[in-house]
Amino acid sequence: MTTQHTPGTWKVETCDYALATPPRKELKISNSQCYLATLACDFDMPNNPYTVPLEQAQANARLIAAAPELLAALEDCAGVLESIDKQLRGKSYAITEVLRKSRAAISKATQP
Repeated sequence: MTTQHTPGTWKVETCDYALATPPRKELKISNSQCYLATLACDFDMPNNPYTVPLEQAQANARLIAAAPELLAALEDCAGVLESIDKQLRGKSYAITEVLRKSRAAISKATQP
């Protein structure tokens, strides 16, 4: 499959804007060439309506940064499950259902 997303290993970097109004931290997701996304998070302002708590933003950023590897792993797993499903002639509901969910997630990630 040809990927349409930005290639490469994605990483999370914390940028501190303590002097901004309102003060905040931003978590930037990037590869070696460009920034891909920015998540704003609280900086000593737990009720800031424009951000999420730091811990939640960090978890979101890690999930986003892992997306290319997660997609590749799911595509590999779906390939293995397809082989097993063919050998079992679709008789395993669990495998068929996991394969269906895997294909739906792959489609969600790769289709415009």
